[in-house]
Amino acid sequence: MFSILNPGYLRLPPCFVGLIVLKVLLAAAATAQGAEPYRLISGDHVRLNWAGVDAPIEAAVDIDGNLRLVEIGAISVAGLSLDQAEARISEHLTRAGLYQAPQVRMSMTGYAPVIVIGDVAQPGRFDYFPGMTVAAAIAMAGGPGLPAETSIGLARLDADLKGQARALELEITSLRAEQQRLLALLPEAALDGLEGLRDMDRAEVSPSLVTIDATLLQADQRAIHDALIVTEREIEALASQQGLIEERIDLQRVLASGVQEELARVQALHDRGLSTSIAVSLAETRAANVQSDLLEAETALVNVVAVLARAEQQRVGIQTNHEAETLRDLRHNLIQEWTAVARLQSVQQQLRALESSPVALGDAQQELLITLSSVRPGRGNVVAPDLGAQTMPGDTLFVSWSTAGDGKVASLAGTLKP
Repeated sequence: MFSILNPGYLRLPPCFVGLIVLKVLLAAAATAQGAEPYRLISGDHVRLNWAGVDAPIEAAVDIDGNLRLVEIGAISVAGLSLDQAEARISEHLTRAGLYQAPQVRMSMTGYAPVIVIGDVAQPGRFDYFPGMTVAAAIAMAGGPGLPAETSIGLARLDADLKGQARALELEITSLRAEQQRLLALLPEAALDGLEGLRDMDRAEVSPSLVTIDATLLQADQRAIHDALIVTEREIEALASQQGLIEERIDLQRVLASGVQEELARVQALHDRGLSTSIAVSLAETRAANVQSDLLEAETALVNVVAVLARAEQQRVGIQTNHEAETLRDLRHNLIQEWTAVARLQSVQQQLRALESSPVALGDAQQELLITLSSVRPGRGNVVAPDLGAQTMPGDTLFVSWSTAGDGKVASLAGTLKP
């Protein structure tokens, strides 16, 4: 267990660095004198070679502990020493009838990484090197980080949370002011079920936001009013034009009736020899012209009626489309507000947890706790290993701070961080 008397001390003490160097050298010397042979693990990388193969083969031990070789398939090597792995691969090559006495040679090209997590400056995965100690692994991770439960750490956390809370409160206030503006644009018929929003306490909204939203409301209402006025004037002009065309049609019909009577009279005289063919032809031409004018007027009436219908539809659409768009904006606004409220509640909960924390700010001495976890058989988990203890490829180191003497890992910062 490593004790830091000054909780705010971020950099590694010189003695800690010296201890790392000393332990690494001692571990390397012990390894050179002979130790338990290294056993392969998932994540290791090896190079294979044997007589008859064109070039060395690079391979990695997969998550299942196998080496996968072309023409052979998966060969389980996890937990084997290099000599044992060579023998097993030779056995598979011989059994497959590919080689006779292949004399496999295996060498390490890389080891499974060591992982360092918790209260260190740069948590992550780090390349293993022979002789790597617990202290060396922590040093590669940047050394122990600042204990979260120091007065500085908690003060910064408190200020950050309060700043977040204030920003969220302002966001919610702005959204609610926007809601009032949107509600004011909707007709009474569209407000069913929205009474609670409409009756919201306007004291929650700042006066400046009320003024801005009132100006926006007036601008929106003017835009709708102006659009309706333009449409109404267009409808009035079309209606007037429709009336004139209808009067013209009535006149044309009277003229057409008179011309038809005149044509019938001239035709009757012609049949009795009392009128010439020229007179009949002229009467027929007049009747055809009047009929053509009548058809033209009726066509113009149809066109005006169609345009008038579209204008009336546009008038209705201005109100309906604006109402639908306002409701969509209101829905989006409410979702934003609910999201902001949920975030605010989370921040407030964190502030309450911070305020009720039993950790004394700046008074408690902090101790560094280290847990070494290994997937290797027989190695298991080691709590508070010696800083000079050897790590192995695939090991995980968890580093955390605790209050001195209570034997518990301090976890307040972990619960408060988003």
